[in-house]
Order: sequence, then structure tokens, then C-alpha cells
Amino acid sequence: MNHSHGSNDHGAHGGHGAGSTPAPADSHATHGHASHEAESAAAPPEEPGYPEHPELKQGARAVDAARARAEGHAAHGEHAEHDRHAGHSVAMFRDKFWISLLLTLPTLVWGHMLQRAFGYTAPTFAGSRWIPAVFGTAVFLYGGRVFIQGAIGELRDRLPGMMTLIALAISVAFAFSAVVTLGFP
Repeated sequence: MNHSHGSNDHGAHGGHGAGSTPAPADSHATHGHASHEAESAAAPPEEPGYPEHPELKQGARAVDAARARAEGHAAHGEHAEHDRHAGHSVAMFRDKFWISLLLTLPTLVWGHMLQRAFGYTAPTFAGSRWIPAVFGTAVFLYGGRVFIQGAIGELRDRLPGMMTLIALAISVAFAFSAVVTLGFP
């Protein structure tokens, strides 16, 4: 069947413009449009969301409910500080990044991994063995605090997200480093 609709075909569909001629009774069948009408009449309209995975609709409803709660709190003057992104700015993250990077340098210089990898020995003095632990803890507490706080909020709302993922990663890394530093194999 030819489905091309040139300028002369539109009159056959019945009333597509001024001066069009009435369509013959079987015009939809000859142009293959009968199957389109049968499909649209037989299939109910799909509900927006996850038609292939109806079990995910419950999760989407929980997200909507949590957002509504957060918006409700932000609307109250005394609860405005509960906004999930309060105090999160690009400048704050940028500043935390650069300060954390500076605090990381002594950790890397006195840490054992780079010394082995590049074959150097960092200067030693009383307490130098604790430099990686002290500066690593400072990086975790200063740079990681915003992620830990964000994860607590996400878990409280039962909506774990990126803050939870980052908080989990840095907490596991910190705990492992602390355990190794304290002498556990």
C-alpha cells in the first residue's frame, strides 16, 4: 500500500480543507488507516510513569510525598532551615575542595603508598608517623561533614541518594584507614 500523502490525497480523508471532496466509505481501509484506529480504540491510554514496572510507582509516590513534606517545611518561617540544600552553594563546595586538597598533601607525602610507589622517604621527626592519620581525619571531618549530614537527611526521609553514596564511601575508607593505622592487619 502506498502511504504517501501528496496534495491530492488529503481530500480522500473527508473534510481536511476547503473544497475537499467527501471520502469514499472504504477510504481508511484502502489507505491502511483502519488498523491505526483499531489500535487506538483497543488500547487504553497509558498512565504516565512506569507502565512497564508498576512496582516502581510506589517509589515515585514516596519521593513525591517526601518532596511535599520538605516544601511544607520550607514554607514555614521557623522551619526554613530544614531545607535540604540550605547552606549548599557552589562557593562553599569550592572552598571546601581547595582546603581539603591542601590538607591532603601532607597525608600523601607522609603516607606509605606514595613513598613506596616513587621510592622516596619523607622526613622523619617526633610524631611524623601520625601526620597521615591527623590530616586524613581533618579532611574527613572538614570535607566530609556536608556529605554525612546530607546522608542523615536522606536516610531520615527514606530516600537515599548521592549524599548517602558519598557518605558511605568516605566513611568506609576512613574506617579502613583508621583500623590499619591503629595496627590491625
